[in-house]
Amino acid sequence: MRRLANRDEGDFLAHAKAMGLTCDVRTMPESTHSAADAARAIGCEVHEIAKSIVLLSVSQQVILAVLQGTKRASLPRIAELLGEDVKMASAKQVRRLTGYVIGGVPPFGHDAAVVSLLDTDVLELPIVWAAAGSQRAVFSVNPSSLVDAMQARVASLG
Repeated sequence: MRRLANRDEGDFLAHAKAMGLTCDVRTMPESTHSAADAARAIGCEVHEIAKSIVLLSVSQQVILAVLQGTKRASLPRIAELLGEDVKMASAKQVRRLTGYVIGGVPPFGHDAAVVSLLDTDVLELPIVWAAAGSQRAVFSVNPSSLVDAMQARVASLG
């Protein structure tokens, strides 16, 4: 696995632009590291946060699972979907594999190949907020647009 450079919201915006997407990135004065932090900074409910969880499969596939901020990823469920065991990536692995720090990993726009999964509950909301490349940057998006941008498989992940 190759090491990616340290990435930030500028890198995220460049990827979004290359994909033909316009993202209104907001840089917050306080941390948006956790879903609760992000909701507090934005002024929304925690379930309106689309959090990105980075996992690794036994075969070393990088998996990006996006869930509502109030939900926990079910590793057995995700393993069942993918046909192999998965584990949470460590903070160092997340940084090495995506170039982004935990709390700043965006749901799309990665250089490395990732298997993208989106939890069905995210689609219940008209708008969600997601990390935009740093622990202080977020953007809002329609969940249907998020599925397209991620090229995600939609399934129950919790």
